[in-house]
Amino acid sequence: MALTPRDSRTEKTKTSKTRSSRTKSGNVVTDAVDAVTSAVTGNDDGSGSIISNNNLTSFDLSHIGHGLTIQTFDTNANLSPSLYEDLSPLPRTSKLDADRAVESIEEKKQTLRIIQSNLSLNQEVVRTGVSNEKLIGNVIDFATAKTNNQSKFIGYQAAGVNLSTAEVKLQQAKERHAQESIALGGMKDLTPLIEEEWDQKKKLKQSRIEDLRASVYIANAKIEQAMSQAQNNDIAQVANSVD
Repeated sequence: MALTPRDSRTEKTKTSKTRSSRTKSGNVVTDAVDAVTSAVTGNDDGSGSIISNNNLTSFDLSHIGHGLTIQTFDTNANLSPSLYEDLSPLPRTSKLDADRAVESIEEKKQTLRIIQSNLSLNQEVVRTGVSNEKLIGNVIDFATAKTNNQSKFIGYQAAGVNLSTAEVKLQQAKERHAQESIALGGMKDLTPLIEEEWDQKKKLKQSRIEDLRASVYIANAKIEQAMSQAQNNDIAQVANSVD
């Protein structure tokens, strides 16, 4: 599609802005790199650098408490001071001795292979033992849970017996209550009869008292009559005697 003059001017403006943006971005990156370089070296020309061999801490295995007896290789001490002469301090070894030594070392490596295989085997044995101990622990947990359930079931049965005992005691209490209620009803029925019995006894006693009173009254009357008659007789006798 052909571009119109307006589209062409717009495209040129976008291209110009893109280039300007890239230039600014490049300047920002360059400034950042320069700032880091200046911070590390101290100056723009690199003088006064904070990085120097004198400021680096020397590393030595003796500074680490590893507890191992390790023979390290001193590279600097074994360097040859000349590339054209045999001036290295390394000891001389014949090819035959070197072959023997290397063969011996290889045999020792085979011994290490056996040791490593046994260590791997022992690790598997120990892991298997751990699994076995976990199984034993699970069996113990199972037995413990089973025993606890049995104990709970015994407690449940005991609760059932206690419930049955309580029900029997409740029935006994109900029977005692019924019996006491019957006795109470009988006592209530006897109460008016007892009241009547005592009322009759009271009336009988009162009748006897009245009879006794009447007898006393009659006796007294007879005594008075006899005394009066006797007195009259005495008077008559006196009168007769006077005549």
